[in-house]
Amino acid sequence: MIRSAILWLMMLAYPLFSGPLYWESVGGGADAKEVESIPDMEKRVFELANQERAKAGVPPLKWNNNLALAARLHSNEMSRHNHLSHQFSDEAELGARLAQQGGRFDANAENVGYAGSADELHSGWMNSPPHRSNMLNPRYDQMGVGITRVGDRLYGTQDLTHAVAKFSSEQGADEVSNAFKDVRKSARLQPVRVVPSSSLQNIACSDQPSAKIGVSGNPNFVSHRYIVNYTTSDLASVPSNLRQRLVDPSVKTVEVGVCGRQDPAHGFSGYRVIAVLY
Repeated sequence: MIRSAILWLMMLAYPLFSGPLYWESVGGGADAKEVESIPDMEKRVFELANQERAKAGVPPLKWNNNLALAARLHSNEMSRHNHLSHQFSDEAELGARLAQQGGRFDANAENVGYAGSADELHSGWMNSPPHRSNMLNPRYDQMGVGITRVGDRLYGTQDLTHAVAKFSSEQGADEVSNAFKDVRKSARLQPVRVVPSSSLQNIACSDQPSAKIGVSGNPNFVSHRYIVNYTTSDLASVPSNLRQRLVDPSVKTVEVGVCGRQDPAHGFSGYRVIAVLY
């Protein structure tokens, strides 16, 4: 992940003040500035990014309101400090900032800068290799843009993530069940019976290791029963060690527990899955 700021000074620094939402017209005639709203400029930056991704053959980004809110708050902080940074002393780090506003992701990046217009912000980022790389990275699929005005200067933040779908434990168990059945189907085996387990879900939602699941008294544990504990941001993806267990013809039933997890320090989202195969 690349996090770096672009220092592109279009004019001398202005005193900080809380500016209005719109550019104000100055005088009349041909030299008057057009009124342009902050949201319009944010969407302009977003659209320009997707135009560049289309040229590069990269899938378009989706607008995310949670990321946009986080970006606006950070642009406000940069304007307040009159300085470009990815983290001020009174701020959480990037991932935590995004998560605090409802972002769910397993990868993130951020571009920051200031310029005189939305187009100039975009041009500055595109002419800086690290920022261009963030914007065109096919790993990211969502973006939010936040702009704050101070005088004639726009402080801009672009937050990009790879989104993680939000599922309840029950929905997560359904996703896992479908993934397990697909593995069996690809191996031309009969579908496995997948049973959601509230006890396994409770363990998945705790810090308790899966090894503490009671297995005593089962003489067939070694050859016919397996316990697999894993974390993932994509419930449709089955780890290789579990795939090997699922294609064992003797396995007929799988109990599963799924719980959504989020790293409070860095904001990354995912799921813990515990599967017990019989």
